[in-house]
Amino acid sequence: MSRRRAAGTTDAMCIVPYVKTDAASEYAYPLIATTNGSLTIVHRGAATITSGRTVVTTSGSSVQLTTASTTCFRVDVAADLGNTDAIVIGGSTVVAALGSQVGTAILPGNTPVSILIDDLSKLYIDAIVSGEALCFNYYAY
Repeated sequence: MSRRRAAGTTDAMCIVPYVKTDAASEYAYPLIATTNGSLTIVHRGAATITSGRTVVTTSGSSVQLTTASTTCFRVDVAADLGNTDAIVIGGSTVVAALGSQVGTAILPGNTPVSILIDDLSKLYIDAIVSGEALCFNYYAY
């Protein structure tokens, strides 16, 4: 079987370097480059998983997932199954209003969304309907 390549494209290979965190460690962890060019060690899994729920009391008013700085490396979010409409998640400028939405809409019953982030308090939500909630699990080392 032959392979065809589109004009102007090349095959690429991603090489991921691994590093041991100390000489006694039996595990090697992949390194990733961050946006500022530094290298970060990606560990195998979370040391802790914490669950939470945040309610948007008044639609049109964005709410922080948590007001306290909360170190993590990933958060999985889902709209509460009792919600009647979308929850929107994003940065501090998140808006759920139809026609002017800013952020990522999550509908009740849909697959949870995973977000890689270093601090849970950087995430905000808004809802189309007052009183609706977002459920989440965040993962920390």
